[in-house]
Amino acid sequence: MVENTIRLLLDKSTLFGKTLAGILKKDIRIKLINYQFDEENIIEIVQKNNPSVILIDTDFCFEKAPLIIKLIKENFPTIKVISLYLWNKSLLQEKMLEAGADTHLSKFDHGANIIEAIKKRELKTILF
Repeated sequence: MVENTIRLLLDKSTLFGKTLAGILKKDIRIKLINYQFDEENIIEIVQKNNPSVILIDTDFCFEKAPLIIKLIKENFPTIKVISLYLWNKSLLQEKMLEAGADTHLSKFDHGANIIEAIKKRELKTILF
């Protein structure tokens, strides 16, 4: 494995997840780990896969995303959590950041800004 590999949990069952996985798989520094999560299995999935970054598509789990983010950050505070949205930015942004997300990014920006957020060592709640 390449030194400084980023282990990224990503749900590839969605169209956005598949598209982003296609872009990211070309980067040898990123190891993609496919998952489908809910509040019952997220802790087990994180323990088993030991990711450094988790992408959460808030459009597919709007009601559960804040709880899932909170569970991750309470149990694994060093893991970077990036929440992604397509709709309702202002409503979601506050909820996700309060729950502990490191940043909240638009899926319209699925190129450079999301990849930069994944690779950046530390995020200071960057919003695009």
